Amino acid sequence: MSNPADRPAQGSGTPPESIDKPASPAQNNESRVGGSPMAYIGVLAVTGAVAAAVMSKVIEDYGRPFQLPPEATAGIGVAPTPAQSARVTAAKRIRDGKNLYVTFALMGGGIGLAFGVVLGLMRGSPRAALLGFAGGAVFGAGLGAAGAFAVRFVGDLANSSTSLESEHKIIFAHLAGWAVTGLGVGLGAGFAMLERRALLRGSLAAFAGGLIGGGIYVPVAAVLMPSVDTDLIIPDSWTAKLVWMALPAVLMGVSLGRALSASHARPAAADIVRAG
Repeated sequence: MSNPADRPAQGSGTPPESIDKPASPAQNNESRVGGSPMAYIGVLAVTGAVAAAVMSKVIEDYGRPFQLPPEATAGIGVAPTPAQSARVTAAKRIRDGKNLYVTFALMGGGIGLAFGVVLGLMRGSPRAALLGFAGGAVFGAGLGAAGAFAVRFVGDLANSSTSLESEHKIIFAHLAGWAVTGLGVGLGAGFAMLERRALLRGSLAAFAGGLIGGGIYVPVAAVLMPSVDTDLIIPDSWTAKLVWMALPAVLMGVSLGRALSASHARPAAADIVRAG
């Protein structure tokens, strides 16, 4: 005769085998990283927008640390000579180049660390968040500076062509700068996923987001902000800077969300097959 204590309670409605049933690998994965791919995309898109808003203010206040040296304008009167004008032009190019490197490094580092920290937090891992912070800041800033070099290199090539419109030349420069910056942002953010495959997927995804976002800035600004001078690489107003950064940053977030959620879902699917 069986022991009554071994039988399930009547009317409990809970099968014995369901008690303390372990969660499936997919459920564990979903709870750890914050839900479905749409959650990834939504959270990272918002992260990109917030990072762009913060960094546009930072760039507005600190993005131009280099000024013309006094000797560049020394002795220039009301009507400068051709030699004096050439000296000032050369000094302005050097100054603007230095400030361009500062701007892109700050942007890449700020956006990269934001994505890295958020991805780490979505995984529920302080170590991942720390790696995302460090990787996003270092690689974002480093390849952001490389993006500034790409802007100048592509800009000089475009300016040497007589068949391109000025608008097309500036678009190509934006494409190059934001694509290279996105490569660093994605590489740094991929560290937060703690997976080798995520580094490649994150880099390519953010590269694509930066490429598209950088390419559409000029037409978007021309429609939404017709008074903005779109011939400038770095916009001169805070509102224009915000749009200039938000377009690539949000699209990087969307691309990263799609790529990294898919990358992280594959191991869980393999675990289900093995468990079944």
